[in-house]
Amino acid sequence: MQKKWSPDFFLIGAPRCGTTSMYYYLSEHPSICMPPPEYKEPHMFSTDIEHAGRVTDAETFQGLYNHREEGQKCGDASVFYLYSEAARKTISRINPNAKILIMLRPPFALMNSMHLVQVAQKYESISEFSDAVTASTSRRPGDGATRRAMIPMALCYDHIGHFGKPVQLWVDTFGANVKVVFTEDLENAPVEVIQDIYKFIGVDSLFTPKVQRYNGSNTMGIRKFLRRYPLLYARLNAWIPTRMRHKLANLLLKLIPHFSTKRSEPDDIRAEWISDFESDIEIIEKITGRNLDSWG
Repeated sequence: MQKKWSPDFFLIGAPRCGTTSMYYYLSEHPSICMPPPEYKEPHMFSTDIEHAGRVTDAETFQGLYNHREEGQKCGDASVFYLYSEAARKTISRINPNAKILIMLRPPFALMNSMHLVQVAQKYESISEFSDAVTASTSRRPGDGATRRAMIPMALCYDHIGHFGKPVQLWVDTFGANVKVVFTEDLENAPVEVIQDIYKFIGVDSLFTPKVQRYNGSNTMGIRKFLRRYPLLYARLNAWIPTRMRHKLANLLLKLIPHFSTKRSEPDDIRAEWISDFESDIEIIEKITGRNLDSWG
């Protein structure tokens, strides 16, 4: 039986933690091959998570890397893999030596940002953050309240905020091949953090990417537009080389008006909810050896 093909490394989440920026920083490196921007998150292996844009067949998935040059490392930036048991088990079976990159920020900040995006994209009907978080505790991906979303799990804020055990499972499975990166570090020292990730992946760590902020919510809009018009996408795919499409996507992101995904976190709401995530924070502290008192 022919072994299934697998990328060399995976950026598995968490969503709203700087993963879109990291995708572009990885794409810039001449020794790294990432899928084109319109298929930034193929989610091929997360068969247990509903996703309207998920790539479902191996031929299409491998075709996302047709532009790969000899010697390049291939990466997959599907950010809900973190929560997917199917993805973890499948990847460990087909590529047990895969490098796993995880980006994290305080759970409350992640949930806050995710709620803003879902409201702006008309997937979330509850505009008050505290009310939405409360409602999310009884939501399940795919139930009535989440069906409208492209990724139903994205409306389950309480679930995605509890990332401690999922991270631990990936560490238990892949061991030293898991690297945890904190969003605040990427913001404070981007070049150093990115070059350290290059080293972790096994490519030239002296390469310096162009540092800028990318808005993941805007890239989703571009992807949805292109997938809505497959003929247009097919022609662009045929006419424009993948690396040129990366540059074109960057230009579009600068031109398209975008909404803010930042909002202050009310102290009363934070105090009410933060205790629920203490065990998650403790798990990440133990894995990374980092004091995360600032997350509390």
